[in-house]
Amino acid sequence: MAWSLGEEAASAEQHAGIVIPQHSYNLGFGSREDPAQGKNFDSLSAPLMGLTGAQCRDGTLFVESLDDPAFGESGFAGASYHLFDYNVFYMNIHNNARLRAETFLSAQ
Repeated sequence: MAWSLGEEAASAEQHAGIVIPQHSYNLGFGSREDPAQGKNFDSLSAPLMGLTGAQCRDGTLFVESLDDPAFGESGFAGASYHLFDYNVFYMNIHNNARLRAETFLSAQ
């Protein structure tokens, strides 16, 4: 998806890839103990591309429903994807960070 400050919608075809959440997460920040679970986080799963479109409206980002079975099986599907902003737009963020770093380094 293109990075812009406007409210034009970005289509699912512009979605560079979601990384499905793995393992379990403590969703109650600060409300209960969060002991280590002894899990190893290996390499990330391959990103799934083109799953959702997005649009910013009045300062809030709206995404199309993530109906892909792989996302639903993770147990995180629901009305709000806010806790998974980085997962949902992982490859878009990755590509933007790479572009910014390359642009910065080429100006040196």
